[in-house]
Amino acid sequence: MKRDMDLIREILLETEKMPAMEMWVAVPLLGYDLAEVVVHVELAYDAGLVDARVLRGIPPDACVLGITNSGYDFLEASKHKTLWEEAKHQLVAQGLPIAVNTMKVVLQGLVQHRLAKLGVS
Repeated sequence: MKRDMDLIREILLETEKMPAMEMWVAVPLLGYDLAEVVVHVELAYDAGLVDARVLRGIPPDACVLGITNSGYDFLEASKHKTLWEEAKHQLVAQGLPIAVNTMKVVLQGLVQHRLAKLGVS
């Protein structure tokens, strides 16, 4: 199985839709089965994007208790589909890894560039 940053992004988007103090329970997303989603919840947890509980049993299960402050920063920068796709394109074009930290840096750079165009520094 490969890590899919789009799936991690989707987990954050789904979690954000939940009412305050309610957890998001893993379900199949973006064509991935439950086991793959559970692994990606764990990856989001490992990256410090979410607070989560993962059960690698049969069947596997995971719930996201909440998004961390770092996770919200990542989510806000990645919400705009054009910025998200542009960040992925830039990384691939440069032969760089599409990882949480590199995506954060590129997304922040794109936001800063757009702010500069608006005359905001």
